[in-house]
Amino acid sequence: MVNKKIVAICTIIAVVVVVLVVAIQIKKFNEIDYTQEVSIDNQNMLQEENIIENEVQEENVATLENAIKESETQANIQGEEETQVNEENQESEESTENYSEKALELAKEEWGEDDSVYYTIDNQADNIYNISVRSKETTATLIEYEVNVNTQEVSVK
Repeated sequence: MVNKKIVAICTIIAVVVVVLVVAIQIKKFNEIDYTQEVSIDNQNMLQEENIIENEVQEENVATLENAIKESETQANIQGEEETQVNEENQESEESTENYSEKALELAKEEWGEDDSVYYTIDNQADNIYNISVRSKETTATLIEYEVNVNTQEVSVK
């Protein structure tokens, strides 16, 4: 009978040990599952954050690219306008110089060749020039002409 009691006690102890081992294994398994689930959840959250961050960065890049294109376009337009204005100013200056020269030539032709005088443009409006013939000695005005460059008419004023 003693042997039966010892066998029964050993069996109970073996069952308790097996139950404890199984319980520990179940606990470890649950912790691993929970850790894996948390890890997977964290990875998913990080991926979502990365996706959102990438989308925001793409939007920012697109906005910057659009702003750059717009400023380049405005700069090109402004540059073209400035070039056009400069060309028009240059043409205007050249035509004014040409008209001034033409007016002086017409006044010289009217006065005749004379080394004792010089010519000044006193006033100009709508391609009509007031030109004075002046003495080199006294700078006094000898005569004033009104010269219309368009019609090439010269009249004494």
